Amino acid sequence: MGRMRAGSGRVLVVVAHPDDETLSFSSVCPGADVALVTNGNWLGRGAARAGEFRAACRLLGVRSALRFELPDLYPHPLPHDELLARLRGLGRYDRVYTHSPLDSHPHHRSVSLAAAEAFQEAWIPAQGCRPTEVAVLDDDSFAAKLGIMNTVYFKEIFAPDQSYELQSQDIGAVEAFSRVSYPEVVRALALTRHQLRPELPDVWGFETSPYEAERLDLTCRLLAEAIPGAAPWVIIEVGACEGSMTERLSTAFPAARVQAVEPHPVFAGRLRRRIKHCANVEVIEADAVAVDLKADVITFAEVLYYLVPEAANRLLARAEAKHLLTSNYPGYDDQVVRWLSSLGWRESKAATLPPRFEPIDSRSSIIARRVGTTIRMWRRLT
Repeated sequence: MGRMRAGSGRVLVVVAHPDDETLSFSSVCPGADVALVTNGNWLGRGAARAGEFRAACRLLGVRSALRFELPDLYPHPLPHDELLARLRGLGRYDRVYTHSPLDSHPHHRSVSLAAAEAFQEAWIPAQGCRPTEVAVLDDDSFAAKLGIMNTVYFKEIFAPDQSYELQSQDIGAVEAFSRVSYPEVVRALALTRHQLRPELPDVWGFETSPYEAERLDLTCRLLAEAIPGAAPWVIIEVGACEGSMTERLSTAFPAARVQAVEPHPVFAGRLRRRIKHCANVEVIEADAVAVDLKADVITFAEVLYYLVPEAANRLLARAEAKHLLTSNYPGYDDQVVRWLSSLGWRESKAATLPPRFEPIDSRSSIIARRVGTTIRMWRRLT
């Protein structure tokens, strides 16, 4: 197989920087419109790189080479609303290729999100994904790709100051792509970069992830073993989000009064709708720093690492309870153990959920890494 075309219809390739079109999308560029998002001026070579981009597009057989000229200000993300408007202004396309949300470069992730939102789906490079389309470049196509890099983009192969340079492994003879939806891209960014788009329900995949279901169930089992379920205790859940854990707490401890603390108004609204049938749940829409943290049980499940260390430590220091529950990924969990031990807490029970790879939802080709967690119950030393 040489160059690959997506059948009849209009094709758009959206890239962040000059050379991205050649490195990742050479098989789908012939006959396509190619939109270059940034001005490529990070190293002060914006004008030269614009000419290189035009030359590469001619050699690739591109139908139209477009430039948006957004500032190339690495490592800052690109302006989402402006990029979204520019992409929507291009009109309808039958297929759109762009960067992956799993990419390490922040501009590539910005472009991936905006393109997926503008067109509601995209075809992304299949690193970290199950491919749905594969092009193996034949000898002529691969030679053409090398030729563009060697004659047009040769200044990026080696930089004397080592500010930026390509490696041999960047030149692939296989270009594989996965078809993904806008919600898949949003979930991938939430899981890998803590980049949230709260307008999408269940952005972390609590309702679709086998890992998350196992984590939530394990958390409730550990709580039930540590405290009597029939006792009319007060439980404060810090960071309730949309209520996946809240609903389980309400069922596991029907005699308890559950106070679900969630500061984000969108998440709090979904939380209220979800638990409206739970008579023993009160939703507190506030930041935990503004809540009186006094209860029989306080849970800090997968929330502390969103805070700067000083704020997380202060939050734990304010907790007045018979029991605490913490749940954190390896490494950060060690820091929480040190904090709580210094505050006079002693671990009473613990359980570990190992890391795993799994699709970001039940149907996605994008694979997420769930890093694992250690769930701990704590009692105050007397």
